[in-house]
Amino acid sequence: SPVPTVAIEPPPTPRDPVRLKNGTLVRRFKRRGLGKLEINNGGDQDALVVLAREGSQYRERGAIYVRAGSRATLSGVPTGVYTIAYEVGRDWNRERRRFNEASRRSAFEETARFEETPYFEADGSSGTEFVRFEITLHAVTGGNAKTVAADPSLLELGGEE
Repeated sequence: SPVPTVAIEPPPTPRDPVRLKNGTLVRRFKRRGLGKLEINNGGDQDALVVLAREGSQYRERGAIYVRAGSRATLSGVPTGVYTIAYEVGRDWNRERRRFNEASRRSAFEETARFEETPYFEADGSSGTEFVRFEITLHAVTGGNAKTVAADPSLLELGGEE
């Protein structure tokens, strides 16, 4: 009688998690402004940071990738009031534009107001003052920014441009 054979498949080859370059712009704002959001990710996982304008059903937003232990700046923020949310995780999914393994999705409780104010000096010079915010994605001694669980739709960028 024939001896049954068992096919043994080799285990899948593990791959390194996908990471983007620090400061990669994942989504651009439709309008350009002068505001800046400076991000310090002192944690041990990479992060996607999303800035979404209030009242736009999250259609007006910008997003940036910040590697663990790094800083990055999201520039060109238009005037408006924004919710700042972030997802930390590993193994970036280019199609879904989010992490395959997300460990935390948070949003800052307080909104951020980005404003631009023209000014004119007596000597004839002029310019525009603009807002620059700085956030940290890790706990800071003496820090006062509180976070809550983020609305998942805020972080779902999908294939949108």
